[in-house]
Order: sequence, then C-alpha cells, then structure tokens
Amino acid sequence: MKRGQITIWVIIGVIVVAAIFLIMVVWLSVLRNVNVEDIECSAGNDCAPKDCCNANACVPVIEAEDCSSAPLCDGCFSPSVNASGVCKPCTCLKNKCVAN
Repeated sequence: MKRGQITIWVIIGVIVVAAIFLIMVVWLSVLRNVNVEDIECSAGNDCAPKDCCNANACVPVIEAEDCSSAPLCDGCFSPSVNASGVCKPCTCLKNKCVAN
C-alpha cells in the first residue's frame, strides 16, 4: 500500500473509534439518568391496588395487600372497584402503577 492510502485508513480508523466512544458516552449518560428504583412496573399485571376494595392507589404487586380472602365489592373483584362501583383496575403507565 502506498503511504497516502495508509494515512487515509488511519484517519478513518480514528474517526470510527471516536464515533463509537461518543455513542457510548451518550448511552451511559442516558442510563445514569434512569433510576431503577423509579421503575415500578413494565406491564399492567405488575400492578395491584394498595388496599383491598380501593383501586385509587396502585402499587407493584409485591407491595399490595393480600386480597385473596377479601369480599366482592359491587360485583367486581374487590381490588378493581372505584368509589362509584365501576371496575377500575390498576395498570402500568410510564413505569408507574396507576388506577385507570
């Protein structure tokens, strides 16, 4: 190879390495801004009402009360009824558990 070709390949290599480095720095800075503790859920079935018969406050399933022996509320399973008796299940919205 000629001296000019080698120089061009070296320059291209430096540009590629710099681009990869820049992409990794940006990617890591984005990851650093995501706090794992802020992620409560990834799907609706990851969420449940905090208290039985009260779907106004939703939490991750592992933090919810055990409502397996709770009575039915207005014909719906107790964790899915709002104050007016309408079924109101919990869901996952932007990695947070919320009532629909």
